[in-house]
Amino acid sequence: MVLSGVQEQLQERLAPLRSWLFPSMAYLELEDRSITVLAGQRSGGVFQADLLERVPLPAGLCDRGEPLRQEAVGDFIGDLLIERGLNGAHVWACLPAVASQWKLVQWPGGEWPVDSDEVLIRRGADSGFRFPIQAAYIREIPLDTSLTGGAPTSLVVAVRQSLLQAWIETLAIAGVALDGLEAAQVCWLRALEPLLRQAPASQLQVVLSLQAEASRLLLVRRGLPLYEHAYPADGGLADLAEQLRRCIDFNQQQDSSATSVRLLLHGAKATGAVAEQLASLLPWPVELLDPVAEGWIRLPPGLEPDDPAAPTGAGLLRITGLALAEAAR
Repeated sequence: MVLSGVQEQLQERLAPLRSWLFPSMAYLELEDRSITVLAGQRSGGVFQADLLERVPLPAGLCDRGEPLRQEAVGDFIGDLLIERGLNGAHVWACLPAVASQWKLVQWPGGEWPVDSDEVLIRRGADSGFRFPIQAAYIREIPLDTSLTGGAPTSLVVAVRQSLLQAWIETLAIAGVALDGLEAAQVCWLRALEPLLRQAPASQLQVVLSLQAEASRLLLVRRGLPLYEHAYPADGGLADLAEQLRRCIDFNQQQDSSATSVRLLLHGAKATGAVAEQLASLLPWPVELLDPVAEGWIRLPPGLEPDDPAAPTGAGLLRITGLALAEAAR
């Protein structure tokens, strides 16, 4: 009994040192209505989850991707991580989809810019972003020129500085060691990479995300994002199908080399039944994109896909892209 007590005391004293030497890692998907938490490790090209849970966020705490009540949201996240045994964890978080905007930017003069921010500021409203570049945090991702016809082109992701700062402060209140924040669009593209690598050059990939807040369309060709658009969540499937058809038809009219279409459906509201119903309204088949079924992420041992505590597989694309990329660093 004495030896057992000594061992317990020793374990308690060693716990802070063990946490410092081997810090736990958590991945968060932030949304207006929910927080998804994921913990585990990458093995090869697969992420093995030890913990995976989507927890509803009380109404009114976040709106349009921004934490309106930072202290309440921070306390909620901090309590959630403590209850799941992730107190003091290092965190990578994916911002809400509405929080960021991206554009493909071809740089003038056939050369990479010395100061990309300055070039975008000079373009002003012509840069295509919905907020002034001066008030945004900019991340520039140079693209392989073999994909862009030799022209120096970057994927430019912009987030309002005030919104980014609000999330940084909120996660500080949660008591986490924040390793980084990533844009939703970048996480989607990272997760889609295995499919994009295999896609024929003539194929247009149409990726539709069905979420509680909104539906988001992403068009990708030759691994490059071409277009993104959000549709209201309260619209019917028939109306959504008609808007999709018009968008895809227009894109193919603009680029006659895009001779085939692959339509992928994912998101918290995406199901096999919805995919079938949508396919009946469109001239193309609709596939349900499930990272669990694709073998990109494995559920925690003992957690079944139909467990009410687990997000649906089709709703895991964004956090899968975040975890696979950051765990490989």
